[in-house]
Formats: sequence, structure tokens, C-alpha cells
Amino acid sequence: MIKLMVRGIISAAVTLSIGAGPGHAQMACAARDQAAKNLNAVHQEAPVAAGVAENGFLIEVFASPQSTFTILITRPDGVSCLIATGDGWIIAKPTKPKT
Repeated sequence: MIKLMVRGIISAAVTLSIGAGPGHAQMACAARDQAAKNLNAVHQEAPVAAGVAENGFLIEVFASPQSTFTILITRPDGVSCLIATGDGWIIAKPTKPKT
């Protein structure tokens, strides 16, 4: 389930970042270090989860103590793009698979 969600996010991000042209909304992108600094300074968000996709993109979730969150995807060239923001982020306890 999680793997499918991540693939969906990656597909959407790649489609938006590659396909954004005239008449399309542009994604908010910046150097990864600058994006992380801004998220911390403005929203008090810090990385809480991350993973590298098969295509080499880094997917990160930043969250704050107030439960706001941002999902960033960082391309191999170091440019990060904002994928989603929201409120109500929780850290779920991992469950053991049934055997």
C-alpha cells in the first residue's frame, strides 16, 4: 500500500515537473538545502521520514510539532519540489505483518 502511494506521488511529481509549461501551474522548487531551511524557519518543520525511489529521487516528509507537514521530492541534481502540504501529520506505529 505504502509502495503504491509513493509511486503515485513520484509519478505526479515527475509529470508536473516535466510537463509544466505555459498555461500550467509551476511547482515550487528550490535547492534542497534552501527548501529545508525555509520549511524550518517558516513552519518549524523538520524531516521525519525519507526514502529513495527507484529513479533516484529522494522523497522526504517534513513535519512540525503542531502537526503541519510538507512532502518534498528532490531530483538527483539537488533541486527539491514541493509536492504537498497539510495538517494533522501523525507518526504511526509500525505493525508486524501477520504470519
